[in-house]
Amino acid sequence: MSRRIDEGAVRQAVESLTRDCQAYAGSDSHRPLLGLLDALAEAYKLDLMEVRPEGLLHVQAALKQVVALRDSISTPGAPPPRI
Repeated sequence: MSRRIDEGAVRQAVESLTRDCQAYAGSDSHRPLLGLLDALAEAYKLDLMEVRPEGLLHVQAALKQVVALRDSISTPGAPPPRI
């Protein structure tokens, strides 16, 4: 039995959760999350220097996702990430 994903519900959840995260932008509780995303981005950048050609797109996509997430939750009013 397959379960159909409700695209509208998923989009609404992403938008709502993005706004929730943006509400904490600049706060002490937000800094560890940004630190985690920054560390992940740096790790992916290091991976880019050593990745085999067949893994390049994976690492690039992961880096883009982390940057998109960080940007979207750091700026109140920014659109949700499209990853």
